[in-house]
Amino acid sequence: MVVKWFTRKNGLIIEDNSKFIEMVVDILHDHVRLLYATDAEKGITIAQKKKPYFILLDIEMPGMDGLEALRILKENQRTRNIPVFMLTSEGTIGKMEDAFKLGAIGYFVKTHNLTNLYDRIQEHIG
Repeated sequence: MVVKWFTRKNGLIIEDNSKFIEMVVDILHDHVRLLYATDAEKGITIAQKKKPYFILLDIEMPGMDGLEALRILKENQRTRNIPVFMLTSEGTIGKMEDAFKLGAIGYFVKTHNLTNLYDRIQEHIG
């Protein structure tokens, strides 16, 4: 079932790889309006202004990394209750323990099949 545009909620992806952003947009476009930022600082600003339904946050980015961005999001009154899923490559799975301690509720490995991404998000946040 395709959800009408005016009932779709905003999701936010903070990711420095534009090709990966395009792939996630293709997967989620029937379910959510996906906002995006290619660096953590812009992503935090968007999250504070738009208060998205969820955030997909890359761990490894130039400049501020995802763990620092997550810490800032969880310390901020406006963004602390937004569910955050981390995006990780195979090599950064070890950082997930830190992400969970900071408040992430789940993660997705970028190299795995993401076709069921929306269903997995819904399982966590309904």
